[in-house]
Order: sequence, then structure tokens, then C-alpha cells
Amino acid sequence: MVVERRVGIPATPPNTNPELFQFLDAARRILLRLADDVVRIDAEDDTAMRFVEPQIAVYDNGNSSTAVFTPTMRNGIYQKMTNTGAHRITPPRESGEMCILYVNGSAAGAVTTSDWDKVTGSSFTTTSGHAFMLVIRVIEGWSWINVQALQ
Repeated sequence: MVVERRVGIPATPPNTNPELFQFLDAARRILLRLADDVVRIDAEDDTAMRFVEPQIAVYDNGNSSTAVFTPTMRNGIYQKMTNTGAHRITPPRESGEMCILYVNGSAAGAVTTSDWDKVTGSSFTTTSGHAFMLVIRVIEGWSWINVQALQ
């Protein structure tokens, strides 16, 4: 049996359907490039999600010293924030879900949530030390925030 030489793909093993072998070889090449493509897309696109590896660590957003805080899904599912002054929290631009532990600092200010499609749960307080768990979900631009007081 003569095995023809092909450029770009390995020669078909004997007794193998050449079309099936070409398909399986193409699928193998795609899978080998998948991890590199995910890393490249994530680096190029701010809206790309990082679900390749689960994130266990809690991302610290720092203090809310600015007038507007917009969390991003790129910082992971679990995040925390300290309320140190009056500000507005706006929905992330990416679709996804996250939990943010919001803790009032000594100079906590009023938190406004007027930009959300749906707001449920507790009201924010400005009492130092009060904590809130924010559950945020965004799907195709529709946003929901649930504020749960932890005291």
C-alpha cells in the first residue's frame, strides 16, 4: 500500500478513513490552540471573562473614595470594598455574577444604586462597621443587585 504524502497534516495511518483522520487531526489542532486563544482573547478584550481557572482569593477593590464605583467581573467572583464616603455603585459592563463584601469604614457615606434595572434586599446604612453582602448579576446588559445587611 502506498501512503500519499500530504503537506500540513500527518499522513493517514493504514486502514483509516482519510476524511475521518483529517477531521480528528483538525479537532486535535483546535484543542491544542484553545488555551492560547483564551489567554490572547482575555488580554485583548476587557469584557472577556476568566473562567479557565476558578478564583478562590478575594479581590480587594480598596476604598470607595471616588464618586462612582463600577465593579468588573475581571476581578473575580469574590470581591470586597470599604465604604469611605458617599458614592454611586453602577452595574458591571460584562455579563456574569459576583459577590462583594461591602464594609462601612469610619467615614462611610450614602451609597446610591439608581443605575440598576432591579435593586432588592436591605438598605445601606452609614454606621461604621456595618457590613453588606452584594450579589450582582448582569446578563446582556440587564442588571440586578441584591443588598443583604450582615448585622
